[in-house]
Amino acid sequence: MPAAGGSAAWRSGALALAFAVPFSLYLATLAPTVTLEDSGELIAAATTLGVPHSPGYPLFALAGKLFGSLPLGDDVAFRLNLMSAFCSALAALLVAWTTGLVLEVCTASHGPPRAADGVDTWVSALAAGLWFATAFEVWEQAIITEVYALNLAVVTAFFLLLARCWREVSPASSARFSALCFLAGLAPLAHPTSFILVPLLALHLARNERGRLSPRRLSHGAAAFVAGLLPVLYLPLASLRDPAADWGDPETPARLFRTLFVSPLKWHDPPAPADLIGRVAAGGELLVEQWAPAILVLALAGLVATHRTNRNFFVHCAAFLVLAGPVVAVATNIDVTAADARVRAENLAQVSVFYLPAYAMVAILIGIGSGFVVRLAARSSAARGIVLAGVVLLPLAGVPAAFRRLDMSDYRLAQDYAENVFAVARPGGLVLADWDPFYFPLVYYQVVEGRRPDLAVLDLQLLRAEWYLERFQRDHADLADRARPQIRAFLDSVRAGDVGTSRARFLEMLQALVEGSLRNGREVYLTHVPRAPFAAYYHQSVVAARRLSREPVGGDALVAIDEGALRFRGLLEGPPVRDRFGPVFGDYYGELFYERAATLERSAEFPRALELYRRVRRLLRADHPLRAESDSQIARLERQLARRLDAAAGSP
Repeated sequence: MPAAGGSAAWRSGALALAFAVPFSLYLATLAPTVTLEDSGELIAAATTLGVPHSPGYPLFALAGKLFGSLPLGDDVAFRLNLMSAFCSALAALLVAWTTGLVLEVCTASHGPPRAADGVDTWVSALAAGLWFATAFEVWEQAIITEVYALNLAVVTAFFLLLARCWREVSPASSARFSALCFLAGLAPLAHPTSFILVPLLALHLARNERGRLSPRRLSHGAAAFVAGLLPVLYLPLASLRDPAADWGDPETPARLFRTLFVSPLKWHDPPAPADLIGRVAAGGELLVEQWAPAILVLALAGLVATHRTNRNFFVHCAAFLVLAGPVVAVATNIDVTAADARVRAENLAQVSVFYLPAYAMVAILIGIGSGFVVRLAARSSAARGIVLAGVVLLPLAGVPAAFRRLDMSDYRLAQDYAENVFAVARPGGLVLADWDPFYFPLVYYQVVEGRRPDLAVLDLQLLRAEWYLERFQRDHADLADRARPQIRAFLDSVRAGDVGTSRARFLEMLQALVEGSLRNGREVYLTHVPRAPFAAYYHQSVVAARRLSREPVGGDALVAIDEGALRFRGLLEGPPVRDRFGPVFGDYYGELFYERAATLERSAEFPRALELYRRVRRLLRADHPLRAESDSQIARLERQLARRLDAAAGSP
């Protein structure tokens, strides 16, 4: 039933606030530049109209190119962070709108409309949007460059169209149905977890379209669904242009298939029962991190209420929650039951983003539950006013604490890391990384900002991939020439499926690359790379990386760097970093400072060594083994320097 009388004004106001309030919060906490994880690589792919990592994310690349072209902010990274803020705020608006439409149907089933229905409905809808927008995971993804905010905008748009298709039968309903089919096809291209919209569309067809599904309507819907899938063609077309970011090189059908379906989801080899229980339990644990259990009681009340007053929504909602919860838990190929607490925490952080669509539906249920609480309070005007105020203000009560926890407005960790590496790396050097947070910021600054094109920056994990090695040989032919026999031998062993041989050939290839570089005057640097493959060389800390050499470290062989010129904002200066990689980079830098300090001490540069040991103390986590050793070194050097000062003061 369409909104009556003054409810249209309340709807407009509620929807405006559902967008404006979250968008303002996101802008105030937005990261000003590139962040860690996939941010740098995604921005590079969008900026160059290239191909991001599997499954390719064509929708993100196209939307990111549009936002990246806006004349806003200091750099492209800021503009794509802004895209996340916009998409997340838009999703909050769509959550509120869907909640209001469902509540209007629920309210109508209670009897004749009341003058206050519009106020109660749209205030509760606004609450749903605010609960959604201020959930930890939603807010966290709204202030960085990632694919999840755009995916939420697509999923919540599907929710809204689904609610509109249920409510009205009119000439416009055919267009809405086609749009619904289009979004069902498009959504998996925003993120593979959104395949769950396809069975939800099938459920809608079975329950709601049987009486009006003419051949014409069905053919239009099918065509719209196929049209939604068409952006997948972007991947081979983009790859044919040979952009700087071209993950998987999906120009052939086989490589396109591998790009699309190699992702954090697996579609075979179901988990063991104990593992499945652990995954589902982890999903519940993550849900409670978004909202307190008392708030989730409102969602349960909303589910019960819709079972009684809007059975159509109840069926679709229950189906979606099963698909977005347990089904995604089964498909997610990440271990959330690891015994190591740090490993489990890291894996939970990776998994949590997959449940974002479920959080959107839970927020709608919270709004519906809030609406029924308001209706119960309507018998007393005073109680109703208090409840209405509480419904709107309660989701905002946790904003100050969340703001402090999530604020990234001063975040420079990834930027400082990249600039530190560039500061210590000599011209023409080879930089080897071994983990996305240590590789992708360098990709961003090289590809997007054009910094240090003289450096060959390679990822050890990707060097195992045929497409990456092909690109490496093309882009760095002079470096690859000195290891071509080893590269061919490694690729032959991979194609033969000989795992043991391929591991040995891979190490031989790495050593040939390093040896060829050093013999031809190229410096070689390691960032977060295991020592074992390069045990034949001396490792010298240059604070931002380790430099390989054939000579012992110390004395004349000590590379001169100005440690004071490097930046460590969020670690040694300014407010502390607020994301989970702060401790990771603290340990990384702390270990490098310790090694540098020990080298300086062996070279009798005691004051500089003492200063670096003091930095180690501030950087390392409390349980790091080097923390206690640095304390001992600080105490010993302070005593030694004090004795020297005393001796100098007592000498004639």
